[in-house]
Amino acid sequence: MLDVLFIEQPTVAAALLQPIRLDIVKRLAQPRSCPELARLLNLPTQQVNYHMRKLTEAGLVDRIDERRVRGTVEGIYQARAAAYWLSPNLVGRLGARKTINEAGLSYLLSLAEDLQSDVAKLANAPEPQSCLGVSAYVELKDPKKRAEFLDEVQQVLQTLARKYGATSRGKERNSYRLLLACYENPNDPNHPTPTKQ
Repeated sequence: MLDVLFIEQPTVAAALLQPIRLDIVKRLAQPRSCPELARLLNLPTQQVNYHMRKLTEAGLVDRIDERRVRGTVEGIYQARAAAYWLSPNLVGRLGARKTINEAGLSYLLSLAEDLQSDVAKLANAPEPQSCLGVSAYVELKDPKKRAEFLDEVQQVLQTLARKYGATSRGKERNSYRLLLACYENPNDPNHPTPTKQ
């Protein structure tokens, strides 16, 4: 079973994004037959067979074994992955791309899309990948220093990138990507909530 299955094709996404099929996939963390799933979901076995065929054709579920039961052969199925991620590129960016502004939410969305895509590629690598995740909440004592804080964070990261990027020598190089997102905490009770239009 893969750690992550990154779905980039609309036809595969469409095969998964139906309520019954989502229920089936969620119950396939462990191997099961269609009759077992039918009992769990309180559905006719024929209906489960139909959806299982569509999920298998889309590469979302694997037939991993079979067994004989009263003269018939029952397939045993398992989810292809522990997690299914939908690529942001399934819809893509609508309208003209805004000018890149490193302090804008549009830029953060682009970074989040890049991060999701990169992590999906690394998730199923044969060897463990060295990586680091950092999450922190910073409460500014003086809200007027917001720009100064953001500027200093950017300078620190650029200094690190120059320091270690400039020292690579020889043929063997390890390339790392450093992404940082800094934004107002939307869970802060003092954060203004958006108005619905």
